[in-house]
Amino acid sequence: MKVTGKAVCVGFLCVVATTAMAQDPRPGKYRSTMKSDMPGMAGKPMVDEDCISKKEFEDGLTRLGIEKDTQCKVLDLKRAPGQVSYRLECVEDGRKSTVQANGKLAADAFDFTLVMTNAQMGPKPVTVNIQGKRIGECK
Repeated sequence: MKVTGKAVCVGFLCVVATTAMAQDPRPGKYRSTMKSDMPGMAGKPMVDEDCISKKEFEDGLTRLGIEKDTQCKVLDLKRAPGQVSYRLECVEDGRKSTVQANGKLAADAFDFTLVMTNAQMGPKPVTVNIQGKRIGECK
């Protein structure tokens, strides 16, 4: 499993936190902490650092980190000052997954909750929280 400040990969599904906010996010290096209630991950936060560009923020980060073989559609994207929500539907190897994302952002931080469902994970949705904080410039 790979986690970056931009993506959460759970099994075959990589989910990206989409961003929008009242104050434009500052591009730079972000440290992200991911927590999940998925069996085997609960209570084990994962930390990663990644650079996020202005273009990536402008594009809403909806395409970053999605595995190349995974076909995903961003649906119901809604942006308001400091908030964003969307639904992501992905298909990989004939398996369909759905993610509902809700996020809050500031100029140098973000906080997203992702609720993922798919048949391989069982009937209970998996909830993932991703918090990121800008830690400097990218080199």
